[in-house]
Amino acid sequence: MHLSSHLQGRLRLLAVGALVVSALAAGPALARGKKVTGTGSEQCYVTPNPVSNDAIGYYTVVGSGFVPYQTVEIFVTGSGTQAFFAVADAYGNFATQRPASLLGMDGQWTVSVSNGVGIVATCYLTVT
Repeated sequence: MHLSSHLQGRLRLLAVGALVVSALAAGPALARGKKVTGTGSEQCYVTPNPVSNDAIGYYTVVGSGFVPYQTVEIFVTGSGTQAFFAVADAYGNFATQRPASLLGMDGQWTVSVSNGVGIVATCYLTVT
C-alpha cells in the first residue's frame, strides 16, 4: 500500500509538471495567433499586366496599406487557384514575384489578398 501512495504522488507531480509546461508553451503560441484586423486602406495591383504565360517571365503582386510586418496570403484564381505568402515591410508594403508560366489558361485572373481574417484587397490580372 505504501508503494501505491508513493506512485500516486509521483503521478500527481508529473501531471502538475505537464500542466505547467503546457501553460508556458501555450502563452506565446496564443499571443502569436492573435487575429490582426486590417487598416482599411489595403490595396493591390499586378505588374506587368497583361502578362504572357507562353514565355519565360514573372508577374509581381504588389500591396500597400497593410499592417507593418503582417504576413498575408495571396490567392490567384482563374482556371485554378494558386496560393502563396508575402510579408509586409515596416511601411505596410509588399511585393512578390511568381512565374507567369504557372498560369495555365488565358483570361482574367482574380488576385485576392487575405490578412488571415478575410480578404482585404482584390485586383485583377489578364493572362494572354
